[in-house]
Amino acid sequence: MEPAPASLYRVFELAARLAAGRDHVRIDLYEVDGVLHFSEFTFYNMAGRFGWGIQKEFPQMTRLWDLSRSWFLTEPQSGWRGAYARWLKSRIDRIAAQPDA
Repeated sequence: MEPAPASLYRVFELAARLAAGRDHVRIDLYEVDGVLHFSEFTFYNMAGRFGWGIQKEFPQMTRLWDLSRSWFLTEPQSGWRGAYARWLKSRIDRIAAQPDA
């Protein structure tokens, strides 16, 4: 097994700072030639739908994180955010009602 890069704990520190205040986020950071690079935020994997058997593969993740209980969908939103929150909540509810969800 290859040893962890020297920057590993710096990556953990940066990811924790970038994730602060969010209920779920994947942060892609890479080290290239000793320099850390940010790639992307993913706020909800697979568009928030943990289907296609992922519940069986990652039961703890699907049990601990439920997009419908996120701050964004449980607190009132206004303007375009409100419209998007209502649409997203309706999609989640519709998917959850499907037998294979």
